[in-house]
Amino acid sequence: PFVRQPLDALVAAGATVHRGVFADGDHVHDKLMVVQDERNGRTERFVTTGSDNWGNVSFLRDDVDVRIGLDAQEYRAYVAFFDALLHRDAVEKRRR
Repeated sequence: PFVRQPLDALVAAGATVHRGVFADGDHVHDKLMVVQDERNGRTERFVTTGSDNWGNVSFLRDDVDVRIGLDAQEYRAYVAFFDALLHRDAVEKRRR
């Protein structure tokens, strides 16, 4: 089905989404999505990365994404990387 913004569909389905937005409102442009999904007593962790921007137009093209399974430690490392990007941006902007 057509979804105006795929991110809105994730939120509507109950996903917790941490939007990559810097303190000044700029958005992180990073082509990865880190997922931890807990259902029926099972936890699944993975990262998806690739060429598309997860918008409706990209679903109509031959963009390629890769899904890589993660263990708990690897998942935490990806989340820490993303948090470090947001923190580094804040520090660098204070220096200007």
